[in-house]
Amino acid sequence: MIVVAGVCVRLGIWQLDRLDQRRDFNRRVEAAGANAPAPLDDLVPAASNGVEDGEFRRAVAEGTWDTDREMLVLSKSLVGTPGQHVVTPLLLDDGTAVLVERGFVPVVDPDARVPVRAIAPRGAVTVEGVVHQSQSGGRFLPSSDDAVAAGTIGHLTRIDVPLIDKQLPYDLRPGYLRVEAELAQGAGITPTPLPPPELGDGPHLGYAFQWFSFAVVFVGGWVILARRASRRDHGATAHPDR
Repeated sequence: MIVVAGVCVRLGIWQLDRLDQRRDFNRRVEAAGANAPAPLDDLVPAASNGVEDGEFRRAVAEGTWDTDREMLVLSKSLVGTPGQHVVTPLLLDDGTAVLVERGFVPVVDPDARVPVRAIAPRGAVTVEGVVHQSQSGGRFLPSSDDAVAAGTIGHLTRIDVPLIDKQLPYDLRPGYLRVEAELAQGAGITPTPLPPPELGDGPHLGYAFQWFSFAVVFVGGWVILARRASRRDHGATAHPDR
């Protein structure tokens, strides 16, 4: 029981560490969001290897949508509705592109194609979005070059920028832009702009108290059992003929 109680205490401390990490993340997002929007070239230059300095900053980019290579991130939901996120490359003047997570569309097509009403418009556009790091660990379904030759990349499980970059005929900027609801131009547009991340403390403090409570219960249980065993031993010694 003491060993189990020690494990519970360690898990409680781990949850407190997670709480500190969550609060650090919240402070970073809030500090970045307090800055005015900046040109994409200032936050994520073409020659950069990452977006550390520009992460969670609002960036403005001008270009044209590559509507032939729009993608869907599968297994998403919005307010309880299942669907996908639409990701479209934005071609920039220097010949590179940046991926833009444009918003959410509900599942309406069993083949999971981008709905006609959600296809990006033609012509030059100005996009404002929040800079995010590439999501590691994802893969294409499918991921062959035949999909690119056919004019569509297919479906994503995550926005893995280096992997997507290998499938495109132009270079991608590191990271991607996420169009959030407060940055969208106009209401009722499709795809539905995404909500900003929640910046609360999450459940970590409550979980920590639960683990510490479990530790107290196990230690208390051990004390009670030890006392009962001691009383039984004492009673057996005092009355050996019983």
